Amino acid sequence: MFTLNQNNFTADFADVDELRDSITRALHAWELSHASGPVNPDEMVGRAHAMLTAASDNRHATIRIAVAGGPRQQVLRPAALEDTVFADRILNLALFGPARILTSESGTRPRISGHTLFLEQERSAIALDETGSVVVALPAVCDSGQHSLLSALVEEDIRESLRRGLRFIDEVLEDVDKLHRISDVAVGCGLFNAPYLGWCTREEAQRTFSVTIGGQRPDPVRVQLSPPSRKRAAFRHDLEQVAEDLLVLLRREVRQ
Repeated sequence: MFTLNQNNFTADFADVDELRDSITRALHAWELSHASGPVNPDEMVGRAHAMLTAASDNRHATIRIAVAGGPRQQVLRPAALEDTVFADRILNLALFGPARILTSESGTRPRISGHTLFLEQERSAIALDETGSVVVALPAVCDSGQHSLLSALVEEDIRESLRRGLRFIDEVLEDVDKLHRISDVAVGCGLFNAPYLGWCTREEAQRTFSVTIGGQRPDPVRVQLSPPSRKRAAFRHDLEQVAEDLLVLLRREVRQ
């Protein structure tokens, strides 16, 4: 594993040959990223928020997380997106990887639309485009346990969805961009089809038989980090912190 962040290079190696190979790969990745042009944080943020609406829309309340990378470039060729072997690899990661976001109990519908690959289930979805931008949509309301009857946004469930979604996106980026041509990422997050849902902790949901209904608010609710973009290596290192920050921002928007 190696990373090249600005002027700093870090690598794990067992001998001089491995170090030489790691440096060669890192320099190649650096050349590729700089050859693609400068990083534009505003463009990345716009692309991330556009990807939020790319996930299939349905009647279910969903939490969506999108990550767009920079500098903007083609990371996946059109032929790669249409390759069933590639789609199966991403699907396998979503079903059986360390951060599972799809369930084997539901059928998955793969499709290509424009420059984007979609893997969709009834309540969850993944979208991945040629620039390496990724969006995941996960249920915003858990369908098991007593608190599911309350149709509320349960904080612990939202936190876990954010963690899994971010970990999955990071795994996809590592799969499609092993050379780290994407040096920076911007994160977008939103709640869709949930304009009236209240927010509570699991303890609050289990302690009462009712949850205060949230006041009508814009749908969707969108939030972004500040600053909106960061180095990819920092994003990977701080996934837990990113998830917690997004949770706080969502809670603030829902409860205000």
